Amino acid sequence: MSFSMAQYDAVISRIQDGMKKAVEEANAQAQSARSEFGWIPGLGDNVNQILAEEMRLLKEAERRVDELLGWAGVPVFMWRMGDTWMSIAKEAMDSASELDRMLEQEKGMWDGRAGRKYKGAVPKQKSAVEQIQTSYANPISSSCTATAVVGFGFYVAVAVAVAALVDGGISAAVTEGAGMAAGLDMFFVALAAAITELEIGVHVEARAFRQAGEVPDAFLSGRGHGRWPGSTN
Repeated sequence: MSFSMAQYDAVISRIQDGMKKAVEEANAQAQSARSEFGWIPGLGDNVNQILAEEMRLLKEAERRVDELLGWAGVPVFMWRMGDTWMSIAKEAMDSASELDRMLEQEKGMWDGRAGRKYKGAVPKQKSAVEQIQTSYANPISSSCTATAVVGFGFYVAVAVAVAALVDGGISAAVTEGAGMAAGLDMFFVALAAAITELEIGVHVEARAFRQAGEVPDAFLSGRGHGRWPGSTN
């Protein structure tokens, strides 16, 4: 999976619109059930209790999705950081090439003690610049981009869970006369699985950051730009 801002925005919109639809359909279902059964002695009380529990679960699902959407800025930030570090890597590569050119062009212009110092210093500068590119900028850029892709995949999984809640949970409950609880239970299981996959992906990239000498916690665990779900902290 690659990262596309247009596709990412579309996924976030699907999550928002899907939860809105789920709440609207659930409210309509609850109102219909109360009208049909709520007046019947005994049965009405049971129906109202079941509906109250289902609406509580739906409210918790809505709250959890809102919380997840509050972290939606993290993949975007990481994608942009990947571009920034890629630019740094390119600048380092260009600098190394320029130092090569200078050394070749000016190798006959310097002589004596000053010439020896010049010829000894420039290659070291080139080596240092290449080190920035290969050991620092490139790995960090790759890990930033990979983290953005992990986040994208996470929100795709959330969107799928929301769609399943609407189509397989709320709508099925309306057409089949079943309750919403089973669909909501499956929704929470799907969210937990998505967060677990996110946690694995984030920690893999965190190790890569640390190997490059960068501390990722500032933007991987909520102390910087945005937050990941709590289990990744």
